[in-house]
Amino acid sequence: MIGPYSGGKTTLLRLMSALCRRAVRAADITPAAFYSLCEALRPTLLLDELELDSTARNRDLVRFFRSGSTQGQKVLRPGKAYDLFGPRAIVSRQEPPDAALASRTLAVAMRPSNRDLPPLDEASLSKIADQLQPRLLAFRLRNYNRVGSPELAANGLSPRMMDIARALAIPLLGDVELESGVIELLRPQDAHAKLKRGGDPEWVVATALYACSHRGANYWTVKEITGEVYNVLEGYGETYDLVPRKVGDILRSLGFRTEKLGNEGRGLRVTQDLRRSIHENAKALGLCRADILDPQTVMGGWGGARCDLCEEFGLMVDGRGNRLRSIPLSPPIRSGLFGKAR
Repeated sequence: MIGPYSGGKTTLLRLMSALCRRAVRAADITPAAFYSLCEALRPTLLLDELELDSTARNRDLVRFFRSGSTQGQKVLRPGKAYDLFGPRAIVSRQEPPDAALASRTLAVAMRPSNRDLPPLDEASLSKIADQLQPRLLAFRLRNYNRVGSPELAANGLSPRMMDIARALAIPLLGDVELESGVIELLRPQDAHAKLKRGGDPEWVVATALYACSHRGANYWTVKEITGEVYNVLEGYGETYDLVPRKVGDILRSLGFRTEKLGNEGRGLRVTQDLRRSIHENAKALGLCRADILDPQTVMGGWGGARCDLCEEFGLMVDGRGNRLRSIPLSPPIRSGLFGKAR
């Protein structure tokens, strides 16, 4: 929950604390205490007025939040492996500063209200909890066997946002209309998270490589790929630069091994297997054809030249999952025995 006004957010946090049976509400806590607390209680963490700046302590907190967003993932610390997975609600006056963390969160902006709301004291909280907790528990017991991971038709959502959509859709018990409503509510936030990933060098290089894969060539030098990286950064409005050496390191971290290309320097030899691997990587990262096209082209419903791999992996869509029209490739002009080319 983000916004310049904290009163309503703090009130909502107190209400959530009353409804959660194992909730821990804190205004300040160290990263080390988080690890021990989550391992001992597996609580719902409710954090009030958390400001994540660039200090070493807060960088540790960001890593903690990222690590706890994936079920079954262990975090190793001296002498112990911690399971940090669990729900968290954070009240802050700012968005998550980390692009990877932003893509794992559901942000709700809160504004002040002019309504005359009754005070939410401890007696009122207890009364609300007594009314709602039995109803929530009864719903859970009544529908326990019906709950499962829903199969959602949500083209255009990134994998991380899709995980959030599935989590929110679980209690909807397969109601297609409500599930569609959840997906539409998440689309703007997913688009915003994609823009913030312009600050993530791995994301930028993967996007540039996906763009390069639609150009005919026998090889791409790291210098050429870096030129495409500059185009992607400019499109995101980013001002930092990535030098070819750094781009080469990121390519290798993404699983694309560069090699010596004679006097051209290092780069990638273009094969069909490489193009397929690039498209698989784009799909895994939630990229689509619209991410490498001019916005005006996408608004017109066009996706550029036809690409069989984009079709195969379902990438020929815009950011909302709408199908883009492709331009068919022109057949080669033939000449010779049956006539001359015109």
